[in-house]
Amino acid sequence: MTTLLNRRTLLAEVMLLNIAIAWGLGFPLMKDAMAQHGMWTLLWLRFTLAALLVLPFALRRPRELTGGTLFTGSVLGALLFLTFAFLIGGLQYTSAANTGFVAGLTMLFVPVLERMVWRKPMSAGVKWSVLLGLAGLAVLSQLSFEGVALGDMLVLVGAVFSALQIIAADRLTLRHNAEWLTVIQLAAAALLFAALCLPSGQPLWPQNWDFSLWRALLLTAGFATAFAFWVQMRFQNQTTPQRAALIFNLEPLFSALFAWWLLNEHIGSHVWLGGLLIVAAMTVAVIWPLPKRVV
Repeated sequence: MTTLLNRRTLLAEVMLLNIAIAWGLGFPLMKDAMAQHGMWTLLWLRFTLAALLVLPFALRRPRELTGGTLFTGSVLGALLFLTFAFLIGGLQYTSAANTGFVAGLTMLFVPVLERMVWRKPMSAGVKWSVLLGLAGLAVLSQLSFEGVALGDMLVLVGAVFSALQIIAADRLTLRHNAEWLTVIQLAAAALLFAALCLPSGQPLWPQNWDFSLWRALLLTAGFATAFAFWVQMRFQNQTTPQRAALIFNLEPLFSALFAWWLLNEHIGSHVWLGGLLIVAAMTVAVIWPLPKRVV
């Protein structure tokens, strides 16, 4: 029995590692595609395709699509929309490597927001990790409030919404079918992105389907969105939150590596230093034990 549980945990953690790789790949691919295509067009197509890819799995259990699932999925979809609107909006003004590192601050915001809203105990490690994370952000932006820092700040707001989405998913998903919940939240986000295409003058259907667009949509919709969200819903509860968080902490490193490999981004010493400070902050927040309760 113990061996079976260990195998399940190992499988879950390997699947979660694939999420970290997928999300790290997403920012460089979107950055490349945005050189030729509008942001809202890309996001509308990405989330629509992702929802369609997961839909066949959900249709195997039609009776599990309930009103509660529709409501919960719509709430999560709205948070997902806000997350990516700011993350990809910031990506337009900063590098893919910076975006990956700053987005990694999501893992710091989760315990901070839980402390603020639900008064959950917060370890000394989280407090120190916030300082480390802020130091890393300052190094990344080179203490400037123009240019690169604008993109970093937009990504930072996206990280806050991402943390809210994680908290909401943790509290709302247990009673709902994972596949249907994934489809609904992806579809809800897609509709919101589509609604922004017309007022921004961006087409719902691009005229030029070049390689950068195909690559971005297939890999980000199939691998970094549909597959990643399904894995998170299905496997994350088979390991501890701490181990899952440590695995997700690798995402910024993958993002920087893919940015260097795919986009030939020059990653300066300040980016590596700031990024490593953020990764260190994320790790400290996970491994530092919670304060003991007084009974």
